Amino acid sequence: MAQSLVTYLGGATKSSEWLRAAADPAAAIHFFDDGFSAGAFSADTSLDGAGVGGRITASPGTTTTSTTSAAVLFSGPSKVAFECKGQFDGDGTGGLVGVSAVSANGKTNIASDEGAYFYVDGTTLKFRVRTGTGAGDHQTIDVADVTGIIDGVEHRFGFAFDSGRFMVYLNGALKGDIDSAFPAGDMRFAAGKRDAVTAKTNQFVSFDYVLVSADR
Repeated sequence: MAQSLVTYLGGATKSSEWLRAAADPAAAIHFFDDGFSAGAFSADTSLDGAGVGGRITASPGTTTTSTTSAAVLFSGPSKVAFECKGQFDGDGTGGLVGVSAVSANGKTNIASDEGAYFYVDGTTLKFRVRTGTGAGDHQTIDVADVTGIIDGVEHRFGFAFDSGRFMVYLNGALKGDIDSAFPAGDMRFAAGKRDAVTAKTNQFVSFDYVLVSADR
């Protein structure tokens, strides 16, 4: 087992913090959920057990909350790996998925909440790192066009953080990087709506799995 982990880590092209957590549980926290139980998530979550492995449905209708992890996942890490396989639904501005310093069952606001997350602005999927509440306390990169690419199709959204740099991935392909410290605060997984986006219009709606690892 140890040899297989070493071999994989040696050939990996992006952060394998999740394997580090498996190899040395004392060194990292590890969060994985594929929808068999809603216990890991806040109340604004539903499950579809009809499919193989079940699915996690975000924000099933209310206008003031989004799905979050019920427990804080990490705070002040030097290394993080994040990936989820999910679907954005809509053709315009709205939706967010990633990690944020937001309360359980809270709603992330890209204008003020610290975190690292994907979101949709107009017809563009973006990735943002926000390190404070000020207007200039963020960095953002464009990841992909939404129309005909992201909307209604399941994709893998991921990022890795190590040594002050975020590497951003879509379906395993590197899309860009951001040099930044990791945002302060207690981070939770957050998905669904952002800002004043309401109901099920233009949001990340469902997920096959969520995987987060960070050092401790």
